[in-house]
Amino acid sequence: MLTTKKIIMKKTILVILILLIAPKIIAQQDPQYTQYMYNMNVINPAYAGYSDATSVGILYRNQWEGLEGAPKTATMNIHFPAGKNVGLGFSAISDEIGPVSETNLYIDFSYTLNLNNDNRLAFGIKAGGTFHDIGLVDLALIDPNDPFFANKSILLIEKEHKNSNDRTWCFWESNEGDLEQIIHKTWNQSFFASKDFRLDFNLNPYQYKMIRSLDFYQFIQQRLKTFSQLTQVTDEVKKIESNRVTTLEKEYNSDLIFSSILDPKKLFQQKKYPVLQQHFLGQIIETKNNCFDPDRIEFMNFDIPQKGNTRFMYVLPLSPNKALLEFTLFSEDLLDRQDYVDEITAFANQIPTGGYKVIEEEQGNIPMTCFRFDISNTENILQIGTAGGWTKPSTGYTFQRINSKTKALVEFLKLNLPLKKFGQKNRFWFYDLLFLDVLSKDNANGHDLFKRLFQKNSPEIIFKFLDEKSNYWQEFQIMRSFNVSQFVKALFKRFFNRFY
Repeated sequence: MLTTKKIIMKKTILVILILLIAPKIIAQQDPQYTQYMYNMNVINPAYAGYSDATSVGILYRNQWEGLEGAPKTATMNIHFPAGKNVGLGFSAISDEIGPVSETNLYIDFSYTLNLNNDNRLAFGIKAGGTFHDIGLVDLALIDPNDPFFANKSILLIEKEHKNSNDRTWCFWESNEGDLEQIIHKTWNQSFFASKDFRLDFNLNPYQYKMIRSLDFYQFIQQRLKTFSQLTQVTDEVKKIESNRVTTLEKEYNSDLIFSSILDPKKLFQQKKYPVLQQHFLGQIIETKNNCFDPDRIEFMNFDIPQKGNTRFMYVLPLSPNKALLEFTLFSEDLLDRQDYVDEITAFANQIPTGGYKVIEEEQGNIPMTCFRFDISNTENILQIGTAGGWTKPSTGYTFQRINSKTKALVEFLKLNLPLKKFGQKNRFWFYDLLFLDVLSKDNANGHDLFKRLFQKNSPEIIFKFLDEKSNYWQEFQIMRSFNVSQFVKALFKRFFNRFY
């Protein structure tokens, strides 16, 4: 006899995407090496600093050329003498096979005893971490009639029914996506600016896309009506525990619970992980003159007063005389509403608008942090969305991340494993962690980090990196863009204070 399971979900987008996707799993193998003489401190930490000069090594191994999912292994190592008889080193190993990737990051410490003119005895210590990632998203196959959910009861609890255009979501995408039919606007050209650097660039192979919230809400509601196993309730969740959800009006029991309710206390009371806020206010203005290029966005314009924070303008033209102007900050503290408005007004006054009027306004705040939201997960309760750490920590982009995470979650559910095992940290989490460590410590100069990024890398590689689809060599090129000493200091601080 089959038992019907109940699954409570808090996020509309999660429900619809869960019902659309279905992949498979492939095994993995360990990294393979052949050129040991060029990987000495990768194998033996006592070798760090041995050559009395800074040494950098990069190797790449591609097996079974031409076969999809074939093993690929890349290593990067650097080591140098750091003082009398002391050597330090850093090594990174990336190994991929099929959808499975493994990243190892290590710091090496060596101490050398000079026995005589010809002989030395070196001791070494290696410390680091390993990150595993199973790329289930890359294997996703859309199946609207997924039999896995045929005998499941799904309850969706929402605090309110949304039917207004209260926000917009924007993202880059290289192909047609799941929500292509409700895309409101696309752009093919982009612009980046700082005080002493300008870059116009073509977004190819990507397009930048906008979805209006009203279109999204209406689309989702129409889709949800077609799923007989779904029940929708408008109520406010007051408490979640074990297999029970308590609302203002009722209690519900469930086998699995998914919650997008963010607890800000857990986030802001901890000190282990920095928390910046991406906060913004946007105004859609209509101008008398045609002063916008409707196919060209201003992705980040840092050529505005920084005032001790990381600040930029974000411009999305909707037509020659209509655009969304958004003033955005990456900083710890929010501003008064009028401060945002004043910055937008000052920026708009530099544009030959001929006069303008504000026709819409939106405001938001997104936490940027590598805080371990997953620690709150249990065997049958999973935090999702921003509350689950699904926001990209270094950029604040969330919409497409929820899409990808949901696809991976669908396949995870079919494994019948405890929910707390969902979502492994990967090397990109560690990259974001170091980036936020540096950005929070030197927030007044955040504009310089992004200038270096766009000045020294192609936009295609940058977007691929931010999508967490870059390869090891591309990531090394990204790292080289920055002030290395800032990140080395952050790296050592994290390792010796444990970044877990």
